[in-house]
Amino acid sequence: MEKGFFLFVVLIGLAVAKAQKDEDLTLPEEVKISQYLNLDNGFDAGEWGPVSLCPNGTFAYALEVKYEDDDDVDETAVNAIKLYCGDEAGGDFGYVTSSEGQMGFWNGMRNCSDSFLMGMRGLVVEYQGLFEDDVAVDNVQMMCYNGTNGTDILTGVYDDDLEPDIDDDDDNDDDDGTWSTWALCDPGSAICGIQTRYESPSLMDDVAIADFTMFCCPMGTKNEMEEEE
Repeated sequence: MEKGFFLFVVLIGLAVAKAQKDEDLTLPEEVKISQYLNLDNGFDAGEWGPVSLCPNGTFAYALEVKYEDDDDVDETAVNAIKLYCGDEAGGDFGYVTSSEGQMGFWNGMRNCSDSFLMGMRGLVVEYQGLFEDDVAVDNVQMMCYNGTNGTDILTGVYDDDLEPDIDDDDDNDDDDGTWSTWALCDPGSAICGIQTRYESPSLMDDVAIADFTMFCCPMGTKNEMEEEE
């Protein structure tokens, strides 16, 4: 990374972004949210984008990450996250996403083999200082519970330098950042939506996706409501 570039942008000035707090979220009433999943090491930059939820009665069974490789002057790494939605009968209901950055490419779907997504964590690079390039979210992992088949771990970006030891329950520190603690939906619920915090491109150093929140919904709720009618 060219240090002269960051000296230039620092002389221009600093921008301060405010984060939207959980209690400020406005969620659709027709979708029952049972839980928020948050990173415990999110990066403090950018603004929260829209909340995007799977249709009522559907849940996320796959993810896809948009990622910019480290070959640019201002590396931004993760630029967006998609969640693909399906119902318990196996139907496909498209995907949801929140803010999307301009850089990078989609890396392909990572699917649960026979279940829905029920946990998540992020690899986040901490603040690097005024004269170094900030990256923020550098990878995403999600967890599926597959009954007697055990647990599946889905990694958004396949890269030897970004792969953690998935059997290590502790925070995983390396040169590419720190993995957050696993955030898991309660039993009987699954991930059903997402909101990302995004820093837009500017003359200054920007990071694209800086933080994200996912939402859990109780499974079986829609069918139970229909049976009551």
